[in-house]
Parts: sequence; C-alpha cells; structure tokens
Amino acid sequence: MRGLGLEQKVKAHCAEIPKTAAGLDMHASLKNVRLLSLRDIAHHWHKQLRLSERVVLLELRRGVLNLHRVRAGQTWLKLEEFPPDEKLPQEDTQVDHDWLEAFCNKQTWPKPLFWFDSERVEHHSRGRPAYPRFREIEAELRRRGAQKEMETTLSAEADYLQRWASKNFSELAPSQKTLKNTFRGLYSRFKSDT
Repeated sequence: MRGLGLEQKVKAHCAEIPKTAAGLDMHASLKNVRLLSLRDIAHHWHKQLRLSERVVLLELRRGVLNLHRVRAGQTWLKLEEFPPDEKLPQEDTQVDHDWLEAFCNKQTWPKPLFWFDSERVEHHSRGRPAYPRFREIEAELRRRGAQKEMETTLSAEADYLQRWASKNFSELAPSQKTLKNTFRGLYSRFKSDT
C-alpha cells in the first residue's frame, strides 16, 4: 500500500474486511460471534456508554481509520484531519474482539458487555478506565530500577516509559503526566535506594 493516498489506503483496508449481511438482534447470541459490524456494535453498545448511537457509530468509523494508521506506524489523526463522514469506513465494516478491545483502550471506554466475557471487562466504579498495560509499564520501571538504569528525574523517566509503552503495545500510551502521577512513589523509592 506504499505510495497510495490516505483515502485509497482506507478503501483498500476496508475492502479486505468482510461485510455483514444482516444486523444482529439478540445480545445473548453475540458472545460467540467472531466479527460484528460497526453498525451492530453501536446499536448494542450506545446505551451502556450513555451516548447516542450516532455518536458511537461515528467514533467507531473514525477508529477504524486511526487504528489502521497506528498499525502502519503513523500517528493518530486529529479531529480536524478526518475526511468527511461519507469518506470514512462504511457502517457495515466488520471488526473482531481484538480490534474493539484496542479501540476501547484508546478511547478509555468500557468494553461492551454484550460481546466480551465478564472476566475480560474491567469494572471501575469511578473515573476513567485504567490503562490496560500499567502492570507491564510498572514491571519495566522495576526492572530499570533494579538495574540502576532509571533516568535522573521523574519527568525524564516518565518520558522514557511513555516511549517504551508506545513502542511495545498497540494501545495509545498514557500521558507523561499520568505516568508521573502513577509511578511517583515507586520512582522515589528506587531513587532513595541509590
């Protein structure tokens, strides 16, 4: 797909994804379904999110475009950079669990209860959902601390961890501020031991 324009890349990508023949009505029957259309996901998910079905569908269509870009090593599009709605991936574009899980992580939206097993859905009583890779980031911080590889300032260490997470995981990495707030105590304990 090298040398193609953005619109051509999206059309080529969407052409590779099978299209749904009919909408699905039964929540109970969705747990074992491998692929769902964006339209079906928005229809079943919008009430859980407390958003309009139209808004959820538009975000999903934009998500197809953005996640395709990230997997190709490109940056996320800003809102003003998106093509007109009619040029976004079609509503009947189908996605799988893994794609929707990555989308949820990027959007910090809860996973849809109608499609994910309860053990795959994290429940948070307040605030935004937790970044799914904090355990791995913490393990990297502990490894660096044990090896005496930590940066000299918390800001520099948070910057390193953000780059490391971006390189190692498909989800959008937490901000430097979030990493600083999350790991301030652990960073301080390691630095006080040196």
